[in-house]
Amino acid sequence: MIEIKYLTDEFESLANLILECFPDVNTKEQLTLALKNSPYLSLIAVKDNNVVGHIMIDIRNDVVKNKTIFYLHYVCVSAQERNQGIGTSLLKKVEELAKEKNVNSIEFTSNKRRLAAHNLYLKNNYLVRDTTYFHKEI
Repeated sequence: MIEIKYLTDEFESLANLILECFPDVNTKEQLTLALKNSPYLSLIAVKDNNVVGHIMIDIRNDVVKNKTIFYLHYVCVSAQERNQGIGTSLLKKVEELAKEKNVNSIEFTSNKRRLAAHNLYLKNNYLVRDTTYFHKEI
């Protein structure tokens, strides 16, 4: 059985999952410490005491457009647990929280190579927005 809940003290298990999904982001020790000190809200999917899914939520207030946005970071599900509804369950929980907190929209970016993730988002009625993402290393 899968339980969707807020991250409390499952930092090491979550670090393992993030490194599985995004192997080039950080070391396990650095990631565990960063997760413990993160200002973001994290929802996790837990199966047999292991974190098998995760969504990190940044709550943003757009003062120009006068709206509140949930911006999602690092949506991931363990490779062995995919296609079992975990990603959908996580997204549905985010949507419930958004309604509770009067959030206007949920937004995120996704690398064009993450086709399975794109299928998940489209299946859950997220729309592709025509935009261009800019980045500069400093």
